[in-house]
Amino acid sequence: MRRSFCVTQIGLARDILASLISILCVAGAEAVPVTFTETATIGGSLNGTDFTDAVITITGAGDTDNRLHGQTCCYSIPLTATFTLAGFGSGTFTDLTRVVVNQNALLSDPAGTFTGRSGAGFSDFTVNTIILWTEDDVGFSTYDLSTDISLTGAAVLGLIPPGVLPTFPTTLGPLQITASDPTFTTDVSEVATPLHAALPLFATSLGALGLLGWRRKRKNVAA
Repeated sequence: MRRSFCVTQIGLARDILASLISILCVAGAEAVPVTFTETATIGGSLNGTDFTDAVITITGAGDTDNRLHGQTCCYSIPLTATFTLAGFGSGTFTDLTRVVVNQNALLSDPAGTFTGRSGAGFSDFTVNTIILWTEDDVGFSTYDLSTDISLTGAAVLGLIPPGVLPTFPTTLGPLQITASDPTFTTDVSEVATPLHAALPLFATSLGALGLLGWRRKRKNVAA
């Protein structure tokens, strides 16, 4: 009987320790949330109303686990992009959108209609066209969307065909923009799941181990 009790204790202790390790590993293995923001003073039109010198802020929240590495130069993260345009309010881009970084300069598409530069920004993947791009050949040359960054550079727009402003569907109506000197910012959360969230389970497991030790000591004294 005593041997059976000891075996049970050992098995239970092993299970508790395994649970502790699992809890701590999960706490450190969660994906890291990341927020991207791009701001610029723009002109253009929204739902048929022209405007000039209006500040736009485009924002998207993503996850580093969803980061895609298509070409050797480029990384992207699918997300829902929202925007706030001074004088018009806030809306959401309704096409498929991603935040994208291109580490290499002077890349052209086969048709030659757009020459890319090192930079980062938001892109409409439904029509495969840049919404707003912040160009910086040096600052983005090694950037991969996984760390904090804040850079201001020249604006690049995806003009396809050349000279024609693309139209992006939004919840506030069709948006066309021209821009200058945008700023691209990334805010990466260092810890996705705070360790303190796992501490109650950790404390409970330690308590169970302590109880096992006390019961074993008491039984030995009684014997």
